Order: sequence, then structure tokens, then C-alpha cells
Amino acid sequence: MSLPALKLPSAGDYGLLLALGVIWGVSFTLIKIAVSTVPAIPMTIIRLAMTAVLMIGLMWWMKERWPPWGRVWVFIALSALVGNALPFLLIGWGQEKIDGSLAAILMSPSPLAAALLAHLFTRDDKLNRYKLAGIALGIVGIAVLMGIGNLTRIGADLKYELIILFAGCCYGANVVINRGLIGGSALANVTAVITVSVAMLAPLALMQGTWDFTPSNQSISAMVALAIFSTCIGTLLMLSLVRRAGPAFTAQVNFLVPVFGVISGALILAERPEPRAIAGLALILAGVAIARRGAGLRQPTTAPVTAPVSAPVSAPAPARAPASGKPVSGR
Repeated sequence: MSLPALKLPSAGDYGLLLALGVIWGVSFTLIKIAVSTVPAIPMTIIRLAMTAVLMIGLMWWMKERWPPWGRVWVFIALSALVGNALPFLLIGWGQEKIDGSLAAILMSPSPLAAALLAHLFTRDDKLNRYKLAGIALGIVGIAVLMGIGNLTRIGADLKYELIILFAGCCYGANVVINRGLIGGSALANVTAVITVSVAMLAPLALMQGTWDFTPSNQSISAMVALAIFSTCIGTLLMLSLVRRAGPAFTAQVNFLVPVFGVISGALILAERPEPRAIAGLALILAGVAIARRGAGLRQPTTAPVTAPVSAPVSAPAPARAPASGKPVSGR
């Protein structure tokens, strides 16, 4: 099932794109506030559980049905693990030690990881000279961002930076996994993914000491905002934007998210990224732009199936989408 013919993006479409970039960029600041008094494991469980309740309620209100039992649930489970439960935990864990603005920058190579993994695991989305050049430039950007000297020794900060970087790779892998989410309602698919994510994290809730913390009002507010705005409303905005303007246009949010992540960290938490972080971000975004040019040689005709790198929730589409290396990944 293909998307209807698309018109040129309107002012409203650009407004939605900007709003999406803001919502998902600010999510890194909210996570930093949340983990200041709530450890990563309970924070992730609470956030996803609240989101699942909201999405199930919305699905009930819109009279949607759950995806039919079958092979699609294998991909729902994989997407729940690789695109939600695991990266949510990793991002929260990493941000216990590093700034939200740096985390936003470290997630920016996710589209490049998607392009590489699509080449390895698909038959119809191979690397070309543009994608190779973009990946190479992105690798240089990561080296600059993390500090070339620091890469030769594993210190405390570098360990947590690598954790965030791996979380971004999970989103890249999720682009490929979600090619299996074919048919059905996008809202029902994403609700199923989030609900299964909560079930996967449930055993962690039973571990001794998981709930031994005293959350501040700021952390509670941040978790509620993450569930309502970053995950629930952000996903719905993405689905709307894909229908209105198409997946290629929506993929441009990948350029906005790290920028707004840095801005929100500076305005709300007075974070000041090092010059090498900004230089690394510029190189990575240039690499993403080049890789997107290569992906544009084969225009997709269906909706993307993942949410942006900054919003760690997958939003499967109602039709098959090529993993073009442009995850509208969170995120």
C-alpha cells in the first residue's frame, strides 16, 4: 500500500517539522533532569509504561485493533528490544554521567549506521559512493567529537559516550528490522511495540534495589513530559508529517534534533559543549547530508518505519518502507 501522491511541503509542514525537531531535541534535556534522582532502569520503565497507557487509550478511542497474530509480531518484538527497550536504557544510563547536549550530538550518526546495516542485511538498499563518503565523513566527525586522543584510552567519560553511540546504532539497526512491519495500522503497530517493550523491561522492575530512590518533583515532571510529548505526541506528529509531506521530507528532522538538543541543554541546564563537540556535529551532519543524497537516487514510495534518533520509539508504517539510511529514527 503506497502513500498518496505528495504535494510540495507547505508552511504548515515546515512548522510540524520544526516542532518535531524541538520536541525530540528537548528530550535529551528532560532525560538528564529525570536521571538526576531516578536511575536509568526505573526511569525507562516508568516512561515507557506511561506511554503505553496513553497509546493504548488512543488506540481504543480511535477504535483501532491490535496487529493480527503472526509473523509481524516477531518484528514487533525485535523492534521493541532493539528500537526501544535497549536504547532507552542505554541513553538513560549514559546520561547519568554525560550532558544531554552531548548525548544529542552522539546520537546524530544514527542515519549513517542505518545506511551501513541496510547494505549488509537488505538486497535493495546498497551502499553507493555518496553513502560511503557520508559514512567516512561521519566516522571522522565521531573521532573529532570524542577526541582522537581519548580513543586510545577508555576513561569514565568515554565509556558513557560509547554507550550513547551504541544506542544510536540500535536505532540504525531498527530501521532494517522494521522492514518486516508490513500492513496494518501504524498506530496499532507502534502501540504494540511500546507495550512489548514494557513487558521486556518488567523483569528488571523485580530486581532488588530497583525502586530504592527518592524522585524529585523535577524528575517526575520530566518523566511525564517525556511520555506525553517526546514519545506519544512526537510519534503522532511524525506519522502526520509522513502522510502530509512524505518520508524524505520528514527525515530532515535528523538535522534539527541534535541542534535543538544542544540549544535546550544550554538554555535549561547551562550546558556548554566543547568546541570539538560542535565541530564533530558539523562533520557528522555533513556526512548525513551526503548519505541522504545517495539514498535519494532511489526515492522511497512508502512511509518510513522508525521514529527519530532522539525519540527512542519506533513508529512502524502501514506499508513496507525501504531502509534508505534515513531513519526518521530517538530518536
